[in-house]
Amino acid sequence: MNRKFLLAVVLVFVLASAWNVMFRVQRLQASETIVIRIDGSIDPSSANITTSDNVTYVFTDYNFDSLVIERSDIVVDGMGYRLEGAGYGNGIKLDGVSNVTIRNLEVSGFDYGIDLYNTSNNVFHGNNVTGNYVHGFYIDHSSNVTVYENMVSSNGEGAYHGYASIYVAYSSNCSIRLNNITENRYLDGIEFWYSSRNYVYDNNISDNYFGIRIFSSDDNTFYGNDITANSHEGFWLFESSNNTLYENLLSGNDMGLMFRVTSSAIT
Repeated sequence: MNRKFLLAVVLVFVLASAWNVMFRVQRLQASETIVIRIDGSIDPSSANITTSDNVTYVFTDYNFDSLVIERSDIVVDGMGYRLEGAGYGNGIKLDGVSNVTIRNLEVSGFDYGIDLYNTSNNVFHGNNVTGNYVHGFYIDHSSNVTVYENMVSSNGEGAYHGYASIYVAYSSNCSIRLNNITENRYLDGIEFWYSSRNYVYDNNISDNYFGIRIFSSDDNTFYGNDITANSHEGFWLFESSNNTLYENLLSGNDMGLMFRVTSSAIT
């Protein structure tokens, strides 16, 4: 009798586990990319996002796929909810839009948490960008992007060294300030690539691969950053000029050197 009871319990457990897996797979398969269209509509209409004026968009629950924003001059408020992926793709994609603010949102489970291309005057405030596999933020060919008071952590578990938690390429006049950029152990904290006239200040950049790496980028300013306990140098500048660095705290970074300058000039 006891043996039959034990077998029944095991069978119930196995069936319950199988049902949970099947339900999760069905939910992921049933999900689809969410798009805020140029005309202000939300596609699909069943997404857990609402708006009353086609200007402010509010999350009403978790959403389980990518969010593409085609409309400029809007605010997306995550209300503390999560945009969650299945381990690939972009969390939030902005391409050719301007004056978009994204705040109070958790973005996790994608290749790129937030991906910008050819954008301007966008703001990211109070978000938690965590557990993405390649980049937290990827800012490409964009200008006047503001990234402040965000938590950017535990990204890059599937990445090769050389990627960055906040990666800025061919971009200018961006402001990265007051962020916690931590525990991205396979990623640099911040990396600039052919970018100029950007400002990075008052960030906590710790427990990453490199703290900040700068490649072929000129006239950027870095000040008041706490760059500690990274597994390689705190700063590495390569073939860059006229970058201004002052009042940054560099301590506890490994690989012998706290600071490396290669074919570069700084002020």
